[in-house]
Amino acid sequence: MRGKELLDKLEGIDPAFIEAADAPTPKKPHAWLKWAAAAACLALAVLAVFVLRTPEAAPQNPQQWSADMAAADYFRFCEPADSAQVTQSEAILPDDGLERRDFSDQRAALEEAGVIPVIDDHPEVSFWAKYNEDGSLQYAELLWMRRDEQGLEHYSDLRVRSGPEPVEIIQDCILIELDEDGNVIEPTVTVTERDGVNIVAEGHDGIEKTLTFRTEHGWYQISGSWNDDFEPVVALLDWFWAHPIDYGAFARENGTPMP
Repeated sequence: MRGKELLDKLEGIDPAFIEAADAPTPKKPHAWLKWAAAAACLALAVLAVFVLRTPEAAPQNPQQWSADMAAADYFRFCEPADSAQVTQSEAILPDDGLERRDFSDQRAALEEAGVIPVIDDHPEVSFWAKYNEDGSLQYAELLWMRRDEQGLEHYSDLRVRSGPEPVEIIQDCILIELDEDGNVIEPTVTVTERDGVNIVAEGHDGIEKTLTFRTEHGWYQISGSWNDDFEPVVALLDWFWAHPIDYGAFARENGTPMP
C-alpha cells in the first residue's frame, strides 16, 4: 500500500477508536476470556502498530537469570489483567519500497553451516531478509511452521527476527488485549538480565509470546504463536545466545529476489 492509499485509510479510522486507545485502563474484576486465533486474522476497525521494545525502554531492577530457570520464568510477570480479553487486529502495511530477498530454499545449507538450528518437527519454513537502500541488511526473518490438517492442536509458528540495528516493525497481524470497556491494555513485561543483557518478555498462555534483546552481535526478537508453549521460544533464545546469527549468510547477493 502506497502513500495516498495509506492516508485515505488512516483518514477513515473512527476517532472513537483513537480516543479509546488513549483512555485510562480501569482494572475491574472480570473473568478471563481466552481467545485463540486461527491462521487467519480478524479484520477490526483498529490500526494497531507493534514497535520493537528495546532493552533501553525496559523497567529497572530486572530479575537475574540462572542456569536452572524454567522457560515460564522469563514470562513470570506477564500474566493478563483479570478484566482482559484477547483479540486480533489487521494493520495497514505501508510499502516502504525496500528490497526483500528469499532464502527459504537454503534451509538445509543454513542448517549445515550452523547459521540456524535444526527444527525437524516444523517442516515448513519462510526465510527472507530486508535490505536498506544501500544494499546493507536491515534484518532477517526466520519462520518455522507446523500445521495440523485435522485441527489446531499442533499449530505452531516459531519466528526469529534479527539485524545489526533495531528497527520499527509493523506486523500484518497483531494481538492486542482489551479490558471489558474496550480500552487497549498496555502489555505487561518481564525483564531478565542475563550476562549483562536485558531480555524483555511479553505475552502469556493463549497469545503470542516474544523475547526481545540486544547483544554486541545485533538485536533479536524471538516469538512463538498463541498455541506455542514457552519452552520452544526459550529454546530458540538459548540456541541463538550460543550461536549469534551470521548476517553474512543473508547478504543480498545470496538471496532470491521477491516480488
